[in-house]
Amino acid sequence: MPDQKIDAVIRVLDDLLNEDDILATMVKSRGAPAVSPPTSRFKIKNFAIWQLINASVDQSLALVDAFSNAGADKLYLEIAEYEIIFFVIDRGTVLVAVIPALANKGLLEVEIENARRVLRQLFRRG
Repeated sequence: MPDQKIDAVIRVLDDLLNEDDILATMVKSRGAPAVSPPTSRFKIKNFAIWQLINASVDQSLALVDAFSNAGADKLYLEIAEYEIIFFVIDRGTVLVAVIPALANKGLLEVEIENARRVLRQLFRRG
């Protein structure tokens, strides 16, 4: 991924972190390194959960793929006090957001959806 595109993706993800209940975020494409803002910006308290997500996101792409083939455009996974949301950007690319399990998802999903739209445009441009 070209540096300009990586910088644009990081800006979108960094903007998401301005929301109080978005604790961590990344974009992952199959066969490419994950892209995320500096972890110093993350608000996740149990960093071991983030490390687990980061280490296993490649495997989760297969699950996302299987369900997106059936029409799913987002998947939810709850671990401990966190909910991990996988928003499909395109085939093989996901936006991952970590929120508190008890967060009010309405506004958060709107913000994440807006970010996904911007990211889809970035990825379509190549």
